[in-house]
Amino acid sequence: MTWSDPVVETVLPGVHRAPVPLPHDGLRAINTYLIEDGDGVTMIDAGWDSPLAREAVDAGLAAAGAEIGDVRRILVTHIHYDHVGQATELVRAGAGGYWLGTHETDSFKSVVDDPYAAWRERLAQLRRHGGAELADNREVEPPSLEPVDWDEPIHWAEDGDRYDGGSEPIHAIHTPGHTNGHLCFEHEGRRVLFSGDHVLPHITPSIGFESITNRMALADFLSSLARVRTMDVDLVLPAHGEPFTDLAGRVDELTAHHDTRLAHCVAAIGPGGTADAYQVAGRLGWTRRETPFEQLDLFNKVLATWETAAHLELLAARGELTRDDDGPTITFTAPSPDATG
Repeated sequence: MTWSDPVVETVLPGVHRAPVPLPHDGLRAINTYLIEDGDGVTMIDAGWDSPLAREAVDAGLAAAGAEIGDVRRILVTHIHYDHVGQATELVRAGAGGYWLGTHETDSFKSVVDDPYAAWRERLAQLRRHGGAELADNREVEPPSLEPVDWDEPIHWAEDGDRYDGGSEPIHAIHTPGHTNGHLCFEHEGRRVLFSGDHVLPHITPSIGFESITNRMALADFLSSLARVRTMDVDLVLPAHGEPFTDLAGRVDELTAHHDTRLAHCVAAIGPGGTADAYQVAGRLGWTRRETPFEQLDLFNKVLATWETAAHLELLAARGELTRDDDGPTITFTAPSPDATG
């Protein structure tokens, strides 16, 4: 049995993990968590909006001896659809309101009001990073982006917010990077961190894949990792993958991965060289298998270009590359070899 199988697991007394199926192969499920609380049930993340997702949530509630009307609050870690997707439907079915990070307001507005506007802006930014061919191909087969029928959260959560009610309140920790408004939630009484997509046990969270772009997404992510590294918790409950215990060790692995990636980006440009993000992405290997860029499908080529842009922007901010955005394409230049060396 794997973590994504639709089987409810009681990870701690009163804390249940219910994997919710996802309709694509990359990530097969998202973990929702049901916490038996003093005034009912607190839920972490809502899962994809589908009948199968609702069945998975109901199974988790049954393990807690509860039903949908017993859910007092839904704490959503971030704006991505697999996390907030069915929150509104659950609330309409009788659950209490849901929380979302206050720094997700712009992205929320874009997906509710006009998702195509954000999509077009991202294509324009992709062109600026050298990915004109990718943008052209995406425009040939535009995605179906109907505005979602989401009600606003009952609470736009700030860093440090705690909910009222319940026997042992959970507090929000703003951890931007994966998205600008990503939240982790710490349950001090149970010494648990619900890490969302910020710290995952086996995969590296994507950087910069959101409706409203953030040039410094990687800088934010690394700062957020450093912030949670020293937290005094016994167990980490991620949104994807099985629960794990060594928070500091996993943070160190993620940080080392990005340090290596930053060095590879500089090497891909070469001493004195100039390149855009699309060109650099094409010179790197991808996934743990080091798959060549040209073997990726269109969607993953787009993700790879965004990931590379985030690394190059951080290198420029650190002064290790020179950024030039005067032309139609944003380019990055590496220092020339020291002629006197």
